[in-house]
Amino acid sequence: MTRLLSLAHLTAITLPPPDLIHAAADVGFDAVGLRLIANFLRWTP
Repeated sequence: MTRLLSLAHLTAITLPPPDLIHAAADVGFDAVGLRLIANFLRWTP
């Protein structure tokens, strides 16, 4: 059984997600763990 090698987003947190994905693919990572934070405007019902 082979294991996947993934890159954590905190390793290069300054990179935007698309750049991190391309960089990880370029050096041979199989997967990327992204940190996504919702950016909501103030909302009241």
